[in-house]
Amino acid sequence: MVRAVDERGWTDLVLCGIDTDSCVYDTAVAAYHGGPTPWIVTDACASTGGAEVHETALLLARRNIGAHQLLTVDQVADVLADRVPAPEGACA
Repeated sequence: MVRAVDERGWTDLVLCGIDTDSCVYDTAVAAYHGGPTPWIVTDACASTGGAEVHETALLLARRNIGAHQLLTVDQVADVLADRVPAPEGACA
């Protein structure tokens, strides 16, 4: 993954997935410590361990990567609009 991110020059990584407490959290923390800016889309994640495990992982993410890095689906476009340039030829 690191090579793919570097090759593409990505500055932000928007994360969602099945196991908030494993894959999503681990990827976010790894990115926070030397990769692109991680964003966890909280309502696009879950945990096979249940809602309590999901919420616990989000609590740890708030503490370890910052509460401002956790978004809802409705917030993604607004928060990232200024961070990601529009493709060439796109309407403004």
